[in-house]
Amino acid sequence: MSRRLAIALTSLALLRACSAPPQRSTAAQPPVTPARVPVQNLMRIELQGKWGELGHFVSLANARIWERVAETCSRSEDYSLFWQLATIYSAPLLWMRRKVIWKHIGPSNSG
Repeated sequence: MSRRLAIALTSLALLRACSAPPQRSTAAQPPVTPARVPVQNLMRIELQGKWGELGHFVSLANARIWERVAETCSRSEDYSLFWQLATIYSAPLLWMRRKVIWKHIGPSNSG
């Protein structure tokens, strides 16, 4: 499975998780430390020609999925959840439309 497809599927799963009501666990959670952060792929591959176009559209689609995650988190007024998920899963914030960011998770909404 390609990396971009995996990211898109992960984003879709996040969207579903974000729209579900939060479940609070009574068990103590281990603290988030740098050791628990997944290692990023150091080798970036630049796609050429038609594959580059396809990669461009996949990136746009991935950003649209994250825009829906932002909208869902905005509806539940849990802005910090979006930023936590975006940090953990390296959300493509540069590919997202500015108006969506400002409308749903911008500074006027966050607090």
